Amino acid sequence: MDKLRVSKSLILDWWKYKDGELCGELFNKRYIERAELEEITSDAMLAGQRFEYQTINSTLRGGVIPPIVTTSTGKPAAIQNIVDVQTDRFLKFMKENGIELVSSGVKLEVDMDKYILVGVVDGFLNIDGQLSILEMKFTSMLNPVGWGKDSPYAYFTDRLKDNRIHMLQPRLYVLICKTHPDYGQALPFYYYIASSKMMYSAECVEVPVQDSSIETLLTEIDEIVNDIEATVNLGLEFNALPEATRCSKCPAKAICNKKVDSVTIKRISHEN
Repeated sequence: MDKLRVSKSLILDWWKYKDGELCGELFNKRYIERAELEEITSDAMLAGQRFEYQTINSTLRGGVIPPIVTTSTGKPAAIQNIVDVQTDRFLKFMKENGIELVSSGVKLEVDMDKYILVGVVDGFLNIDGQLSILEMKFTSMLNPVGWGKDSPYAYFTDRLKDNRIHMLQPRLYVLICKTHPDYGQALPFYYYIASSKMMYSAECVEVPVQDSSIETLLTEIDEIVNDIEATVNLGLEFNALPEATRCSKCPAKAICNKKVDSVTIKRISHEN
């Protein structure tokens, strides 16, 4: 098989696959076959893309500008109003703190011999003369009293250091910059997190990344790559999880021969 292109998405999806939360056939189509998949979008995703464009001039593939989020009648949706307010707050934050946006949408690759590390950095900042990594988040999971508090996807400053999901991106992007010939050092990492529910709720967090956590990530990646390569080289299949609702929403449904559209029997095992 070709060298694996190890991204944040691949790692997250592998964890989900191993936890039984992601269909193995989708993982195979997306990362092994690298097939052309249907793009699944939502107003929340569109709003996030528009927010990144309005704040740091980040565009979609091919330089396409994300459109304003509208209702079925063509009028700006309520979430677009939140995007606009949060944009003004971000630009004010940058100006008040003397922070310069150096570049945005930077694609990085590092050949690690056995695999290739890949990532797209939302932006690089100049903060007091220090080049730094910026990741933008426009999310409903920024509300300490809201329903998202117990979700692993919820962003709270005091939980970041212990959050496997959110700490993956800082660790991975610091690792990529540290091993990339154009940077060659561990750069500071910042999340700018804006609420998509409460238009005046936002925060910027500097996330410390320890050398030991990068070493742990390298070990984790080696284990993932070894597991995937063993599965492929032995001719084994990734465990598919066909289920009508899941299959109907799957971006690989047009090219998948394991999809189902009828009710299936689930068998419960009482064995320990």
